Amino acid sequence: MITSSGTLTSPEDVPDEGTGAPTGPTAEDVLTTPTSHRLVVVSAFVTLTICLIGAYFAPRLAVSTMFILFWLAMIILVGASMWVLFMGRFSDRARLVTLAAASVVTYLPKLFRSYRRPAYLDELLHLGQARLVQRGVLIGHNSQDPTVGYFPLYQLLVVATHDVTRLSLWDSDLFVAGLGHVAIVLAVCVLARQVTGSVRIAATAGLLYAIGPSVLFWLSEASYESVGLPLALFTAYACLRAAGDSRRRWLWVAAVGMIATTSAQPVSGLFLACFLLIVGLSDSYRGG
Repeated sequence: MITSSGTLTSPEDVPDEGTGAPTGPTAEDVLTTPTSHRLVVVSAFVTLTICLIGAYFAPRLAVSTMFILFWLAMIILVGASMWVLFMGRFSDRARLVTLAAASVVTYLPKLFRSYRRPAYLDELLHLGQARLVQRGVLIGHNSQDPTVGYFPLYQLLVVATHDVTRLSLWDSDLFVAGLGHVAIVLAVCVLARQVTGSVRIAATAGLLYAIGPSVLFWLSEASYESVGLPLALFTAYACLRAAGDSRRRWLWVAAVGMIATTSAQPVSGLFLACFLLIVGLSDSYRGG
């Protein structure tokens, strides 16, 4: 639903016509959520994490048992997340925290699989480019894949994390990719909320994205997709917010996001351009 200020709101946020009170979860709802419900959710996430650790690190397990543990963890993840997102009396903030926790869990298979060294060729290329950045080479000079050298944002973040935390360069790589892994799920959620105005649709989009095979494997790579895609989605969100912001605050955020997305990854920049073109054309069509 569109408010008088031009922004989208969830149907749950619309005041009741009779009482004027919001129909969605209030602060009292959150406070009255039974402690047992919260304990069940926390216990479920602890259990599925243990299952994943067992699937990857338990010695002398048959491959079939590892698969059973892995899929058991995924089933518990989906069940616990759906309870919080759709059935429990939880606030929007609790839903976002649950989606963030789910995205952290879905990053664990990648982390367990390659916590010592890169697992994919792209990761080796980006790690090599980060070493070049350490030596002061910001643009280009990647003989294996020249494209990587012209989009330096990811490598800059990796080197900055290494300098601040003193983690190894590969551990810093995994850390930045992990943050991006969480950010992209939250970006899908907030963008879907802005487009549809529905908390439930936004939660569904975020959960489906979090448990998809693309997020579990390809988008878990320590490469520039990990930063470029969430930047593109958050920039798209900022553009939609800018359409109803007379103070131009979100327009400046969108402009910075566009620059960051362009410097992060080529495909993300193309996606953002296509998204904005579609939004602009649809607005023109509705305006006559």
